[in-house]
Amino acid sequence: MGAAPFGEDLPELGEDTPKHFHATAVRFCQGLRRLYGPLIVPGGAAFSLHVESIDHDLAPHYEVTARVVDAHPAALKLSEYMANSVPGTWTDLEQGEPIDRLT
Repeated sequence: MGAAPFGEDLPELGEDTPKHFHATAVRFCQGLRRLYGPLIVPGGAAFSLHVESIDHDLAPHYEVTARVVDAHPAALKLSEYMANSVPGTWTDLEQGEPIDRLT
């Protein structure tokens, strides 16, 4: 899913702290959970969003990833839908109406 909405500036390696990288990814993950929550809940344990740490030479990098268990068809469809419709700005992410069906 990424570390932040694609239309926003990302934290800069060497300029921002690892704490800032993590806080940005957590904010993004929470926003995705809020926006897509009505679709995630029915998927239960088959689908989840997590903040993952990725090692980098200068500092850890964090991004949001979707986990799909046992290739569950509904969870795979949700993951693909989310990857293709990630909000581009913090405003769209945090103020958009929760999505309750795939279009």
